[in-house]
Amino acid sequence: MREGKNPIRDQRLENKESNHVIIVPFFISNKVEYFSGTLDILKLCLQSLRINSCYDSQIHLVANGYRSIAIEKELIELHQQGYTDHLSLITKPVGKVNAILGVLRNVRSSYVTITDADVLFLPQWDKEVFKVFKNFKKAAAVSPVPIFRTHNRLTSNIWADYLFSNKLSFSDVEDPEAMTQYAKSIGWPWLDKKYKTKYMTLTASNGDKAVVGNGHFCVTYNTSIFKALPYENADFILGGNSENKYLDEPAVLCDGYRLATLSNNAYHMGNKPEPWMSDLVNSFLPLEKEDFTILNHKFRPRKLTYRIKIKFFKNLLSRFKLLDVFYRAKGLSKNDIKFIK
Repeated sequence: MREGKNPIRDQRLENKESNHVIIVPFFISNKVEYFSGTLDILKLCLQSLRINSCYDSQIHLVANGYRSIAIEKELIELHQQGYTDHLSLITKPVGKVNAILGVLRNVRSSYVTITDADVLFLPQWDKEVFKVFKNFKKAAAVSPVPIFRTHNRLTSNIWADYLFSNKLSFSDVEDPEAMTQYAKSIGWPWLDKKYKTKYMTLTASNGDKAVVGNGHFCVTYNTSIFKALPYENADFILGGNSENKYLDEPAVLCDGYRLATLSNNAYHMGNKPEPWMSDLVNSFLPLEKEDFTILNHKFRPRKLTYRIKIKFFKNLLSRFKLLDVFYRAKGLSKNDIKFIK
C-alpha cells in the first residue's frame, strides 16, 4: 500500500545541458586482441578533451559491447573521476551509429561533437572549430582534422556556390606531417608527398580559410541538420553505409557545408598506445574556460537543392572533362590533377 505523497512528483527537471555536447562512442571486447589497448587509448582521449577544451562542454561516453565487469568498473571510475559528465553502458553490441543515435535524438544543445574514442585533442581544438562556424554561415559539420582528398565527397554544393569565385581554390597544406601521422594511424605505412601538398580551401570575408570536406571520425555538427536523420536505426555494427547515411549526408541534405580547420587540431591514435601519446598528454596544461557564444543559424532539409547541387551538378562536372577544367580554374596544374581526384 502506498502511504503519503511521492516527494519528487511534479518537480521540474533542471536543465544542465550545455550548448555543446561531445558524444564519444566506445566499443571494446576483452576476447579480441585488436581491442587490448583501446581502454588506455580511451583514457588519453578523455584526458585530452578535459585539458584542451577551452569551452565548458559536456562529455557523454557511450560504451557498448564491453561484456566485462572489470571493464565496466574502469569506465565507472573514469566517470567518477570527472572525465565524463554522462556515462551510458550498453552490454549488448548495438553498433557505433545506433549507440550515438540513442544520445543524439535526445540532445537539446545547439552543437554536438561526435568523435571516435581514439582521438587525441590538441589545445583549443574547439575554439578553432567554432571559428569556422563563425566565419561560414553555412558551415554545418566541421572537423578539427584536415584530411587529404576530402574535397570531392559530398561537397559539390560548395562548388556550385563558389564556382566562379576565387574564394574557393587549392592551397598548400599547412601541416603535411600531421596528414602522414593520420595515414599511419589507419594502417598505411606512409603517405606519398603527392597526396599532402594541396587541399581545397574556402576563404571567408575576413580572410580566414577552412578546408573543404572532412572525414567522420571526429566532427562537430550544428544539431539542426539532424532533422534530416532517417527514422530507422542503422543496419551495421560498424561501416557499411551507416556513417555516410547518418553522419555525413544530413549536412548536405540541408545544403550545409562540410568543412575542416586549416590547421591540425587533433591526432587519430589508432588502437595501440605509443609513448609519444602519453608524453604529449602529460605536457598539456589545463586551459582557462571561456564563454561560448551560440551561433543561431538553423538548417532545414532542402531536398530539391540537394538533388540539384549534389546529384545533378557533380554529374555535370564529371562529363566532358569539365572536372579537369574546374580543377585548373581553382589553381591545380595538370600534374596535380592526376593525384587530387
